[in-house]
Amino acid sequence: MTTLNDIVAIGGRRRAAGVPTVDVFGVAWPQYKLHAVLAGLAAVAVVLVLGGTGALAMWVSAAAVLLVWWGERAAFGARWDDSGRDHHSRS
Repeated sequence: MTTLNDIVAIGGRRRAAGVPTVDVFGVAWPQYKLHAVLAGLAAVAVVLVLGGTGALAMWVSAAAVLLVWWGERAAFGARWDDSGRDHHSRS
């Protein structure tokens, strides 16, 4: 039996093209992850300052994190072109 194994250097990482990164404790994080964490913390602070409960703060922060994380990831991420030229050869 024949198998194909990808060998990647231990220190090497593939990064998505066009995604800006931030150095967090020596690790390159995509900016959308850092923005999502900061949005979640800001949401908790706003809800608690306005007199909300801890449960409300948790739900609002979860919504903010998901919105920022997936929104920025979609905005900066690479697009996959699902057109006919990907599936059919031109003659």
